[in-house]
Amino acid sequence: MQLPCFIELRSIWYLEKVKIVPSNIKELLTPIALAHLIKGDGSKHNEGLHLNVYSFSTSEVDLLVGALTNNFNISCSLHNTDKGPRIYINKSSTNILRLLVVEHFVPSMKYKLEI
Repeated sequence: MQLPCFIELRSIWYLEKVKIVPSNIKELLTPIALAHLIKGDGSKHNEGLHLNVYSFSTSEVDLLVGALTNNFNISCSLHNTDKGPRIYINKSSTNILRLLVVEHFVPSMKYKLEI
């Protein structure tokens, strides 16, 4: 945590020791960042994909949905569950998603993209 880059990232992603979605997520969400999000919190669901972002508030997840839609033209929706909100990426956007992130996946994680 002593490296300046980590201090900067922590100041963007944490507010009083609580992980948040930054208000400028549209500028931060790149294909590489999306790949990491899927690898960590993604799960196949039928012919689409869930992003299990339970620790974030509904308004924060709305920001993520907006970034996915605006940045990458990905069709997705917010689903509320007992655990908290999650994002469902529709079947119609799985090809777009795959093309965006597949180069950032190691072979052992590509099963998450087999949608």
